[in-house]
Amino acid sequence: MKILSHQLKIADYGRNTWIAGDLDESVTRADFLKAETYIHVAKQLSRGDIIAVLAPDGSWYAEFMVRANGMTGVLIGALASYDFAVTDVKEVALETPEGFEIKYAGPTAKWRVTRLSDKSILKQGLSSKLEAHAWLASPVLQAA
Repeated sequence: MKILSHQLKIADYGRNTWIAGDLDESVTRADFLKAETYIHVAKQLSRGDIIAVLAPDGSWYAEFMVRANGMTGVLIGALASYDFAVTDVKEVALETPEGFEIKYAGPTAKWRVTRLSDKSILKQGLSSKLEAHAWLASPVLQAA
């Protein structure tokens, strides 16, 4: 077999690479292998497209490929997966100070810091739990 010039393309012209972001913190890699995960975006996907996913807490990364997309749904295959060591993602002793709560509040509010005494939301829209901890420990906040 010989590949002809019209059969060989630069990857950027032959497929799309998608990034799945603003995910609920309960999402798992297995969710991305299920056809129903793509029900709202199936029309955007084509055979050969790559979907890259970073876990909301940064603990794992995975890439998936669209193997088929048709009337019966999307067929996805796993390409790569990597689990990061705990120390790669966060400090070992990352504790929330007493009187505060750090929680994922969905794709719009993202990670938020709440003062428990009056349930005030002090900060939201933070991209990770680690960033929320860093904001809570910032000298500017402690000076206030």
